[in-house]
Amino acid sequence: MLARLKLILDSQLEYYQSSNLQGVLMQNIDTDYAEYLHNQRFNPYSIAVGHEDGNTVWTITTVTKEAYQQIIEPLKSDSFREFDIHKHQLHVRIIDKKLTAVSREALLQSVSRHEKWNHFSLHYETPTSFKSNGRYVFMPDFRLIYQNLMNKYNYIYFGRKEDNTELLEQMVKATYVTQCDIHSERFPLEGKKIAGCVGSLEVRISGDEKIQQMIRLLLVFGEYSGLGIKCSIGMGKIKIKALD
Repeated sequence: MLARLKLILDSQLEYYQSSNLQGVLMQNIDTDYAEYLHNQRFNPYSIAVGHEDGNTVWTITTVTKEAYQQIIEPLKSDSFREFDIHKHQLHVRIIDKKLTAVSREALLQSVSRHEKWNHFSLHYETPTSFKSNGRYVFMPDFRLIYQNLMNKYNYIYFGRKEDNTELLEQMVKATYVTQCDIHSERFPLEGKKIAGCVGSLEVRISGDEKIQQMIRLLLVFGEYSGLGIKCSIGMGKIKIKALD
C-alpha cells in the first residue's frame, strides 16, 4: 500500500522546518517502531512541508502496509488534532486531514496498462540531493535518480540490493531533458546546510515499452518514497505530471 496523508495546518511553516515535524511524528508513533525506523537504510516513509491554496500543508507518505498502520493511522486519528514545536515555542492546530491510498498492485497495473505517458514534468518541491562518492550531488542526473529509486524499491519490498546495471543504463539512455528550470537551494540540518535543488525538468522517454514502464513505475513510486537523501526529514519531495 502507498498512502499520502495531508495535514492542513493553521500556522505558517516552511520546508526547512520539516525536520522539527519528524520529531513530532516520532512522538506520536509506537516507540519500538520508531527505533526500527532509525535502523533502516531506506525508510518506508517521507515527509514534506509545502503550501496549497494559501495554507501550510504537512504531507506524510508511506510505501508499505506496515508503515501505513504504524505512521499514517496514528496521525489520521481524531485524537491527533494539535502539536507543539518546542524549539520555536509554536503551538500548531490541524485544520483538516486528507488521505489518499493505492495498492502497489494497482500502481503496477496503472503504469503498465493505462498511463502510458512518455512526456512529463519532474518537479522538485523541496530541496533534492544525492550522496555520491562522499559528496553531495544536487544537479539533476538521471543515473543517480533511477539508481536511488531502484535501490529504495528493492530494499523496501524485497529486502535486498540487486545488480541492475544493464537496466539502469537502458533507462538512462531512454531519457532526455527537453527543458530545465531549476536552482540550488540549501536545506538546514543540525547546524549544516545541505546543497539541493528545486524547480522543474521537462523530460521525454523513448525506447522499449518495458523500459518506459519501469521508468514510470519508479517515478510514481518516488512521489511516495521521496527522491534522494533525507526524505524522512523533508528533502526530496517530487511531483510527476504527464504532459501532452
